[in-house]
Amino acid sequence: MGKYFGTDGFRGKANESLTAIHAFRVGRFLGKYFSRGKGERARILVGKDTRLSSYMFEYALTAGATASGADVYLLHVTTTPSVSYLTRTEGFDCGVMISASHNPYTDNGIKLFNASGEKLEELILRRVEEFIDGGNLSLATGENIGRTVDFVAGRNRYLAYLLTLSRASFRGMRVGLDCANGSAWQISTAVERNLDVGFAFDGDADRCICVDERGDVVDGDGILYLSARAMKERGELERDGIVATVMSNLGLEESLAREGIHLLRCEVGDKFVHDALVSSGCMLGGEQSGDGILTALKVMETMIESKCPLSCLVEGFKKLPQYTKNIKVGDKGAVLRDEGVKNALATAQKSLVGGRILLRASGTEPVIRLLAEGEDAALCREALCALERAVLHVGEAL
Repeated sequence: MGKYFGTDGFRGKANESLTAIHAFRVGRFLGKYFSRGKGERARILVGKDTRLSSYMFEYALTAGATASGADVYLLHVTTTPSVSYLTRTEGFDCGVMISASHNPYTDNGIKLFNASGEKLEELILRRVEEFIDGGNLSLATGENIGRTVDFVAGRNRYLAYLLTLSRASFRGMRVGLDCANGSAWQISTAVERNLDVGFAFDGDADRCICVDERGDVVDGDGILYLSARAMKERGELERDGIVATVMSNLGLEESLAREGIHLLRCEVGDKFVHDALVSSGCMLGGEQSGDGILTALKVMETMIESKCPLSCLVEGFKKLPQYTKNIKVGDKGAVLRDEGVKNALATAQKSLVGGRILLRASGTEPVIRLLAEGEDAALCREALCALERAVLHVGEAL
């Protein structure tokens, strides 16, 4: 991770750790970098979520990019996956999503995508950071100044794309949607009472949680489980394996193993999931983020094709007791390097026979994340508490 950009972009409290000046300078760099040596204007796609500060950051970034000579196409309120998809399919040089996803509404963020719709390369992100901290670029003048283009039509093209993906008709299905006052409200509609299934999305609609017909929650691990089983039954699960992050429940790994499906773990972050999919040859992978609306569509497709309610599709998936703790710290690196914390982590792992414990630094917040899981819930809680004390001790000593 760099000074500003972490695993999910440049994120922070609006006008404190992330300001309009930051957004302007990001736009300045992108506009100049992607125009370099091309003899034509750079084309930059920009979307945002519904946060109050998103408009400020959208205008600031757009001003910076057009001042560098780029043309900026505005999707307005849309989802993160739509920016990624349209950047790739509509021939843009890069894409920008202004959102802090599931963070508090007072936060915001800037996510950058390359022309392939993937996260912008680390080398370029480091150059963006260098420019933010004091780089100098010439301004476009005269006819070379960039322009802004209303591109709300792109959002409709993305919606049309989603509608082509399902192999089943949803006619007659009653679906409830919780769009979290976020990006999905422009693309989704909702009904209520006596529903077949429900879906909840986060702020930029790249995360989805399901609720079955009985009102029970089916989270990301449950979705991976039912999707892997369905793909294997159709002969579509390459290498009989899937990719998930280190945060997925140990019960997912054991439940899939009973179905003859192996689970490959990777670091937290959709970039790492993507890289693991490419290197392993697997066809299915995920974490909390991805494409929330597409996930919902594929879950409904599986329900219809199997002629089973959602609760039936996750039978056989047993989650192990899992406990998590997020600890706000001043120096994440100091915690990770501390010998006392390392010893506490090793001791906790030894106590969880058949289970596991995890300590990692958040890629988007000043937080250390702890996870303990295993068959014995009491042992998990004890191990987590012991590790938490070690982390807090470091914080007090700094």
